[in-house]
Amino acid sequence: MKTSASAIGASRGQGNDCDVVVVGAGLAGLVAARRLQDAGLEVLVLEAGTEIGGRARSVELGGAVLDLGAKLLKPAVHRRTFAWLERLGLGGEIIPLSLKRPFAIWNSGKAVAVAGHPLALLTTAAVPLRAKLAAVPFGATVIRRLREFVHDHPEVSPVAPLTVADLQTQCGIDLGAVFGALASGVFSSDPEQMGASTLLNQLVAARGAMGWGMGSLRGGTGRLARGLALPLRCLTSTAVAEVVATPWEVRVTSARGCTIRARGAVLAVPAPLVKQLVASPSHRFVDVSGYSKLLTLAIVLDSEPELPPCYGIVFPAAQRTGLAWLGREHVRSADRQPAAGVSLWHVGADSKLSAVLSDLDDGAATAEILGRLDLCFPGVVDHVRMTDLQRLPHAMPSMGPAALAARSSFLAAPPSVIEVAGDWVVAPSMEGAIASGERAAARLLRSLAATRPRSGLVGSSR
Repeated sequence: MKTSASAIGASRGQGNDCDVVVVGAGLAGLVAARRLQDAGLEVLVLEAGTEIGGRARSVELGGAVLDLGAKLLKPAVHRRTFAWLERLGLGGEIIPLSLKRPFAIWNSGKAVAVAGHPLALLTTAAVPLRAKLAAVPFGATVIRRLREFVHDHPEVSPVAPLTVADLQTQCGIDLGAVFGALASGVFSSDPEQMGASTLLNQLVAARGAMGWGMGSLRGGTGRLARGLALPLRCLTSTAVAEVVATPWEVRVTSARGCTIRARGAVLAVPAPLVKQLVASPSHRFVDVSGYSKLLTLAIVLDSEPELPPCYGIVFPAAQRTGLAWLGREHVRSADRQPAAGVSLWHVGADSKLSAVLSDLDDGAATAEILGRLDLCFPGVVDHVRMTDLQRLPHAMPSMGPAALAARSSFLAAPPSVIEVAGDWVVAPSMEGAIASGERAAARLLRSLAATRPRSGLVGSSR
């Protein structure tokens, strides 16, 4: 599965030529590589980081499994994901999230549990009555135009020209605060940047539920990435500096100056990195596809404050905590329970605080997040036994109005020998990442069949 970076030769002509180079070993890149390998192509995956999986990685902390990114799966929402899980023999490894009230909303200094069913926001005490009254006609409008909210095509939504902040203004302060809380607390995005249709499409796909019918992959979401990578040749710690298409081949040059020649390439990296890798002018959709920064802190506690029986807590921006969400990982399954403590929390700073903390060193950033937590849960810092800070400079694609306005022409562009993949192409989710990987592989296969038969690979020994 994984090979060291030293496996790459110092120059061309050392057996490094292949059919396709995939840059990025997140879910999008791994799925694209598997589809291309299934088609009989020789594929090489290059990953800048030390581990594969991207935001779908899992790590061990205090004897517990911690999912750094994607955590919960739902069959009705993650159809492609479950298809791959079945193929990899992991379909029976989903542990249901059995809590009746899986989520809570932070309101006036306390966590108020919310039932996981679609009518939860209408029944919880955490949402003001005026917001509930406003939600009824809004929900009726969404239901009436349900066919226009398509998971893979947020650009066709009737609210595509709006950000979540715009939607908040139109819906009024009370219902708007709910949408803002979902954008920051569930998607770790800035409401002023995130597209309204991006948010609503995800809620429609989930049938309005938060946690209802969802579950976790036993052993961590990273098992999916590792299963995908098992038959692939993956080189980690191998950053790519440039990707160039010539009339005869695609040349992929690493940051160390090594060049690999291939018939095609898939760039499964965030849009800002695509612009850095490809010298030729990019499509406007790529140029305007933005991301939010995110700092997360995993915390092992020897004692937990009294909380409602929930898995996650969402912190609305109006509460001014500087936090976006808190996941009580130990309540999901036995393998998420730390041996070194009784509780495992995973906390995300909101987009504004993450931007500020990105300039601080790990110690100062950790202290700031712990300080914010202590304001919400007095005395909790006295029970911290272990922490792990993670920085995600490209955490979640915002898919704002400018990107959605350019998306249709981007999707309609003819296939190329250099394709792109990532959840920023389809939807900000694990399902979106997998869909984009399958899309990129299908398009590249069509392009190679039309323009570059195998015999056209310069210098190939085949």
